[in-house]
Amino acid sequence: MSNLMKSKVILRSASSASLAEAVQDCLVRCDWENWLTRGATVVIKPNCCTAVPERILACNTDVRLTRALCEALLTRTNRIVIGESGHLRQNPWQAFAASGYVEMAKELGVELVNFSEGPTTRVKCEPRN
Repeated sequence: MSNLMKSKVILRSASSASLAEAVQDCLVRCDWENWLTRGATVVIKPNCCTAVPERILACNTDVRLTRALCEALLTRTNRIVIGESGHLRQNPWQAFAASGYVEMAKELGVELVNFSEGPTTRVKCEPRN
């Protein structure tokens, strides 16, 4: 058996607990404190696909969920980046602003990044055995 970590998918209802409690429960079930070192850099890639107000709830990751995740992560690191790439009709800055991410990032002191604006590096990926 290889040393690669196996993926784990956890679905957790937030109907009987706060969103923060549900997020914390998911993190605990992933044993996050044993693999996320203090001061680590964390990149969060939510879906922020539209700035059209009537489509935000259906298309974009709810900013409250991302906030709850950031608040939990901030107990171990303050190096948190939330990023999204540009899309055909809108850029991430428009979607971030329309969805409340700009205000949330300022309040929590986390960074927003447009992945389409940064430099790129080609990396050769070897197939797993």
